[in-house]
Amino acid sequence: MRLRRVFWSSVDQGISSVSNLLLSILAARVAGPDAFGAFAIAFTIYQFGLGSSRAFIGEPTLIRASAENEDATPLRGMLGSSILLGAIGLLVNLVAALFAGPYWQIFVVMGAAFPILMVADGARYWEFARGRANVAVILDSTWLAGQLALYGLVVLAGGSSVIAVVVTWALGALAAAIVFFVLRRTYPSVLQAQSWVRAHQGLSFRFFGEYLAVSGVQQSVVYVSVIFAGLAAAGAIRGGQVILGPLSMLTMGVAVVALPALSRRAKKSHRGPLLKTSVLISLMLLLSTLLYGAILTVLPPSWGEFLLGDTWSAGIALVPLLLLQLAVSNISYGATAGLRAMEAAKLSLRLRIGTVPFVLGLVILGAYLQGASGAILGAAVGGAIQAVFWWVAVVVTSRNIGKTDDNREDRRE
Repeated sequence: MRLRRVFWSSVDQGISSVSNLLLSILAARVAGPDAFGAFAIAFTIYQFGLGSSRAFIGEPTLIRASAENEDATPLRGMLGSSILLGAIGLLVNLVAALFAGPYWQIFVVMGAAFPILMVADGARYWEFARGRANVAVILDSTWLAGQLALYGLVVLAGGSSVIAVVVTWALGALAAAIVFFVLRRTYPSVLQAQSWVRAHQGLSFRFFGEYLAVSGVQQSVVYVSVIFAGLAAAGAIRGGQVILGPLSMLTMGVAVVALPALSRRAKKSHRGPLLKTSVLISLMLLLSTLLYGAILTVLPPSWGEFLLGDTWSAGIALVPLLLLQLAVSNISYGATAGLRAMEAAKLSLRLRIGTVPFVLGLVILGAYLQGASGAILGAAVGGAIQAVFWWVAVVVTSRNIGKTDDNREDRRE
């Protein structure tokens, strides 16, 4: 059963990776450096919104909902919360559009799509939490098929543009959400969102606060680079991120399997298996990063130029440093997932808040000295220091498993 879930989860993450990779590749091929830089910022806002949704809604659902306890996370309230987060994303994009000059339409379209995108991802996480990764595959396949079909029609009509790329991607997400509503015979309820948030606030707000700290560092690499190196620097970073897209999506997708598994071990008071699984998760992700990097070294440049055009040359130059940053993040991921599984959200949040100012300082210093590459290197060095704190924290906290309920204090709040 577990192997089947891992298989379907891997398939789903692969399909999701293709959809997002296709979005960026198509945008890179139809946009110039500055236009792609604007798209990169809009996509960065989307990534921030997606990460916020997964921290606030998705991860608490993975931990507390299960095939045996469907009522632990009421579906309509969960989807209603996704819509509210999407509305916030809409407002952020509209504000960004005011400062985007000739590229304002990219932000308006991305903002309008935000509620749809958040609901579609929330639907995926519901299926993961319920042990139905195969259904998530159906949803993401619908998304990708709709995206491809609609963009094909746009190309035939001769209207290819960055706006068309984003619109067809968003409509694919809408198709996936509709399929989910039909399968589950339900729909989102904004009115029930308040009760969902109240029931999960002990985890949701702390996971979200920690994500804000993490994302603040990650996104600062883009924004600080723009300040010191111009808009094209954002396009170069996004180009590097596109090149590493499949690897990044693998890292993001591990949570849908890792968190439920680690949570079961914590609930059964199994300290040894929890720590062992946490270490194996980090090792698996680290080895995947090294393997992917090795593949890129033998990839003919002509292939990359065919996919990304001029963006390839700027992006590939940053890939070694982005790989280093991702490797450092993977080393600490097993520890952070272990703390989440033990519901030690307060401790994890305190550690994050305490170390983020130092990491941000390294990012700003690096960007000042060396532009985009310096900002990425600063984030990697700071992440390595954070990894030490996280592994110490998970080892110390896991000693309480089976002895006390102190590490689960969040459940009573």
